[in-house]
Amino acid sequence: MQNNYDAIAPSLRKYIEDNLGKSTLNKIEQRLIEKYGTSLGESVKEFSKLDNILREIFGEGATELESKFIQNNMIEQSHKNIENWIVFKELLVASIRKSIEVNLGKSTLNRIEKRLEERYEFDITQSIENFSKFDSVLREFFGAGAIGLKSRFIQYIINEKLLRK
Repeated sequence: MQNNYDAIAPSLRKYIEDNLGKSTLNKIEQRLIEKYGTSLGESVKEFSKLDNILREIFGEGATELESKFIQNNMIEQSHKNIENWIVFKELLVASIRKSIEVNLGKSTLNRIEKRLEERYEFDITQSIENFSKFDSVLREFFGAGAIGLKSRFIQYIINEKLLRK
């Protein structure tokens, strides 16, 4: 069975090429090789490396790029089969919640959920569909440390056996 990295990497490569051009894709891949000795596909496994390169090239625009990739590729493709999307979203939310609780504790999870509600009238489930809102709350709480947290969350989610199905 293909793991989640293998499924995400080609989609990410296509998204970058289609939306930013082949030269930008080449620039990202070249910089990953120069800085980390890794390819785009391999950097999905250690998302913080890819995130660092995207921030180096696009600055704060990297967050929007990541959010749009999630929306356009993962969510929209999943919407084609609504039942699969509902199950996927529930698993994704459960994985994010568990990852936050494991890495930061239950009280931090509660504070993040409360802030999403106060600021955007969103719960974590809704923030998955508009990931930039979730990202902004993480940045509010953790500043630049939010980058590492997102990387941990993504690695935790990718490693979750339930999502591999």
